[in-house]
Amino acid sequence: NVQRNPSPPVDLPPQLLKTVIEFALSKTKQVRKKEQLALRNQQEKRAQRLELMKKAGYEKATQHLIDCLYYHDMYYSERRLRSAAAVDEMLGQLKSKTAKLDEIKEQIRIRVLGLGWEDLHHPWSRDGKEYSVDILADWLKNKIIPEEDKRPIPEKPPVKRLERKALPVLGTLSADVAKLNVMSEEKEQEIRDKATEMRDERELDVNDDNHAISSLYRSDEIK
Repeated sequence: NVQRNPSPPVDLPPQLLKTVIEFALSKTKQVRKKEQLALRNQQEKRAQRLELMKKAGYEKATQHLIDCLYYHDMYYSERRLRSAAAVDEMLGQLKSKTAKLDEIKEQIRIRVLGLGWEDLHHPWSRDGKEYSVDILADWLKNKIIPEEDKRPIPEKPPVKRLERKALPVLGTLSADVAKLNVMSEEKEQEIRDKATEMRDERELDVNDDNHAISSLYRSDEIK
């Protein structure tokens, strides 16, 4: 084996050595500035992404709450079937399987969405096979309706939390995403107010359309 002797140290003139050191230090500062700029850009992009995720979550929560408001109103209306006997009577009046399934699902949604009783939800299908009318009706009659005498009935439907599936995320983004599940009381009230306003506007539009149609029919009758 050939042994190599280390290179002898370079003996530079003092002025040249000073110039080399200053150049190296300046390059080090430039590298640090670039690293800091890259880190700041990364943090800004992460903040923008989180803001978009929050906005999308709030919009989804608002749309969901609008549906819940409708079903909450239905709970206090004649639309709600209040007993197992009423469910059986309704099923006897409807002829088609589709109509029966639709009605049973609506009755379940009145409690699950309108009252926020998500623990009493029953899936509509399993492994691609739809549950039968009898199974869903039995769930409604024997699981859901009896709970109305046991649980307090909420005065308003709850705002759905911004829950997300746990996904592997690199860096600190996973911790930031966890914060999205926390909704302040102010934001929750803002979503509730916005959903109520949008619901009222939709009902107003429907009433205006119905009024226009009725006016058209009356004008035809006059002619």
